Amino acid sequence: DVIHKTFTESAGKEAFPITAWVCPPRYPGLRLEYEKLLAYERDGISQIPRTYQGRTIYLNVTAVLNGFSTPEVRAEERRRLFPEERMKDEEKYPSIRIDRLEVGPGSNVTIGKGNIRQTIQNSFNTPSNPDLAPLLAQLTVAVEAMLQHLSEEQAAETREDLARLQEELQKPKPNRKWYNVSIEGLIKAAENLGKVGAPVIELAGKLLKLLS
Repeated sequence: DVIHKTFTESAGKEAFPITAWVCPPRYPGLRLEYEKLLAYERDGISQIPRTYQGRTIYLNVTAVLNGFSTPEVRAEERRRLFPEERMKDEEKYPSIRIDRLEVGPGSNVTIGKGNIRQTIQNSFNTPSNPDLAPLLAQLTVAVEAMLQHLSEEQAAETREDLARLQEELQKPKPNRKWYNVSIEGLIKAAENLGKVGAPVIELAGKLLKLLS
C-alpha cells in the first residue's frame, strides 16, 4: 500500500491504476484479482471457475484467500474498498446463542461475525434428514467460538475444513470421503481445547452419525 501510494499520488489513480493479484501456488502462472476475490467472498460466492492449461478448474474462494491473508485483514480491506462494508460487524452480525434451532422448508439461516457465514440452503431440509440443517448451523456457531483459541495456522485450516464440509453437504449426493475428512479435521482441532472444543466434538460426532 505504501509503494502504491507513491504512484497514485504522482499520477492519480485514474491515470495509473494499481491492481493487486493473488497467485495460487498450486497453479503457477494463474493470476486472480484480489479485489474481485474479496467481492466474491463478501457476496457468499464459494467457488469460481477458471481456465488453467486448457482445462476448467473450480477454485474455493476462501481457501485461496486464506493462503495470503487472514479473515480479519480481509474484513478491514472490504470496509476500505466497499462503502457498504463499513458498517460494524457487531451491527450486522450480533452475538447469538443457539440452544435450539428449528429450520423449516424454504428457510435460510445466516450465522457469523465476519469470520464464518453459513447459509442453510433449502437442499438441507430434506424429509430423510430433517435434523441436518440445524445441526450444521449449531456446529458452525461452535467452530466460530473455537477459532479465537487456535493459532493462526490452525484457525485457517479449521475454516477450510468447515467451508469444505458446508459445500459438500449442499450437493445432492455428498461425497462421504470428503465430508469425513472435513469432520475429522474439525474434531482434531477441538481435541486439546477442553470445554471450548467439547461442543465441536459433540456436534461433529452427531453430524457424522446422522450422515452415516
